[in-house]
Amino acid sequence: MVILSHFKRPILNIKYFIFLRSLLLFNRMKKILSIILALLFFGSLSAKANEELTIEKQLVGIVGAISGTVKTETRELKTGDKIYLNETILAGAGSGTQILLLDQSTFTIGEDSEVVMDTFIYDPATNDGKIVASVKQGSLKVISGLISKKNPDSLTVEVPEGTLGSRGTEFQTIVSSGRTDTLLIGPGKNNTLGMRPGAVLVGNNFGSTLLDNPYSITSMSKGKAPGQAKKITKNQLKKFNKKMKALRVAKYTSDDPKAERKKIKKEKS
Repeated sequence: MVILSHFKRPILNIKYFIFLRSLLLFNRMKKILSIILALLFFGSLSAKANEELTIEKQLVGIVGAISGTVKTETRELKTGDKIYLNETILAGAGSGTQILLLDQSTFTIGEDSEVVMDTFIYDPATNDGKIVASVKQGSLKVISGLISKKNPDSLTVEVPEGTLGSRGTEFQTIVSSGRTDTLLIGPGKNNTLGMRPGAVLVGNNFGSTLLDNPYSITSMSKGKAPGQAKKITKNQLKKFNKKMKALRVAKYTSDDPKAERKKIKKEKS
């Protein structure tokens, strides 16, 4: 019996030692795992923050002209300021601005307006890209640039009642309470400049109307298909021009807007 107990004691000590060692290893692994998880968590937050910063600071164009009070959610704009993706541009009463995009498109924002540049993808080497803007209220006049020249279907303006698909043209839209009026300005089918005829496809879930004659207009209300294209009346034209009245007194500070765009492209690269 004495011999048996003599041999059992070392066996128990060894088992106890193994148990303690396993416990220590488990605690160490637990700490290491906690550190790894913490690093992964903060790393993902940092990556997300960097991604948001990159998106927020993606350059789309510059302010070419301005009149009155025009601002974003964080700053008041002045001529020459850079415009970034997802910025909300707010023009007050009697105010307006003209944004020169990197692809040579021009967005003129009228008084009492709220406009956001939602998507701007542009490859200057090929002129491939895509532009999506949204008008929450007020007026926006668009002169399409190189992206639309390469692919006429690559410029879209979203309004509360539907969408406006530009097909390489100049057009203006006015968004008011429950209604959007859209005017095709040109160029026409028989223009003397040899330019591609302009068109705007106005549509929503209930139907669509194609504007393909200069100074034709259609109205779109919530829950209804756009109305038929009609020749604009003098009173309607006055309404459209009035929205852009503030820009008549605005002047470019740069004599060459294209040179200004090239300057910004260099800074971007």
